[in-house]
Amino acid sequence: MKKILIIGKRGFIGKNLAKSLNKKLITNHISFDSFLKKTNIINNYDYVINTSINKDYLKKKYNKNFDNDLKI
Repeated sequence: MKKILIIGKRGFIGKNLAKSLNKKLITNHISFDSFLKKTNIINNYDYVINTSINKDYLKKKYNKNFDNDLKI
């Protein structure tokens, strides 16, 4: 069975996606901060879905420090 990691625990999309996928698949739902603390966690999963966002990413000019996708 496929294992899915969902990053972005507090957002609407992350919560509801985890609820929906949890019925039929093996999922783990963690916050972006938890993801950064764990090393090589991606290697344990078949798919990684990022629903997290940095608030500065929306408000300010693009900067690599605000891009969560790039960090993953």
